[in-house]
Amino acid sequence: MNTAPQVETESSFRPLRCALVGDESLLVRCGTLLRDRGHHIVAVVSTSEQVKGWAREIAVPAHSPDDPWTDALASLKVDYLLSIANLRLLPSAAHEVARLGA
Repeated sequence: MNTAPQVETESSFRPLRCALVGDESLLVRCGTLLRDRGHHIVAVVSTSEQVKGWAREIAVPAHSPDDPWTDALASLKVDYLLSIANLRLLPSAAHEVARLGA
């Protein structure tokens, strides 16, 4: 039985589709790192105008936490929902939006 960790090669790389929730500049930094590594940001949920401005700059839909954002994300085939520097509880429906984890 081979217990060695799997090494990701260029041929095995599959970009992830991520939705980000949070209000601080840390979300922007993490989102930038994800994009730099070839992953896709498909939506941002934030009350911060700075964060929503960044989302608009990269042509990603930005939602307010008061909007029905879980409905909007349901059609985006999100792999991971990442809560970054977010102090609000996520609605239970948010956990069902992500196919691989929230």
